[in-house]
Amino acid sequence: WKKYHRFSCTRGDMEGEHKRNALYGEAKKASKTNPLLIARMFSILLSHWMDNYEEGSEIEENYIDFGPFEFFDCDPDPSIGDELMLEKLKELIVFNASQEGAPMNYVHSLLTIRNYRKFHGMIQRNAQEVNPISDFHRFLASCHPQNRATICKLLDSNYDETRDDINQFLQENEFLRGLSSTTASSMLQIGNCMNHSCHPNVIAACGHTDNQIQFIACRQIRKGEELFRSYINEDLPHAERKAALMSRYGFNCLCSRCSNPQ
Repeated sequence: WKKYHRFSCTRGDMEGEHKRNALYGEAKKASKTNPLLIARMFSILLSHWMDNYEEGSEIEENYIDFGPFEFFDCDPDPSIGDELMLEKLKELIVFNASQEGAPMNYVHSLLTIRNYRKFHGMIQRNAQEVNPISDFHRFLASCHPQNRATICKLLDSNYDETRDDINQFLQENEFLRGLSSTTASSMLQIGNCMNHSCHPNVIAACGHTDNQIQFIACRQIRKGEELFRSYINEDLPHAERKAALMSRYGFNCLCSRCSNPQ
């Protein structure tokens, strides 16, 4: 409640419920989830500020403390329909902020289109896509190779342990895909410190049962070796990977695969 929910809750009030549904409706109409995450980010930021605000203290004009999101700071990133999304988001948060007794001059200075676009930029450049894995995935990955091969053959009679890549099988088998059909995004303060490689040695995953983000080794890692994750789909051809990294992140990859694309 204190971390963010108090500024995005309907409070059992018809007016609050209407405002929340208006935001959700616009996001659903545009097939976008970022506005909903941005609403939570604004709520977290406002809660952070309220916890550190001393009653009676003066608020500097245009002062914004990005608190827990300072780590992800980046340039504003406009998106289609963002002004309408901000309008709906603002109605909900202002309604709840007034119930919480938050200084409204700070609330209004926080809920600006520039800050909305900064949060959008943080998500676009930092959010890590994860595909939750099941307990069965973990069990299969930890099995002795011979036992794992037996189970894989039961799942797919065409499985050949001498040729097939187990990681590829875990991702492509229809039964296993059905166990992990959800895709999500996460903002990871430690995970987002990792550099990119088109030949990563870890992947981000989330268990269905505990909802904890984990980084799992996808190949042998030597002691002292840097951990790399992939910012994009590393299975794309070299030219497409290069274009995607430059357009989204502004750099050319010099990993082992890109240095020798043949």
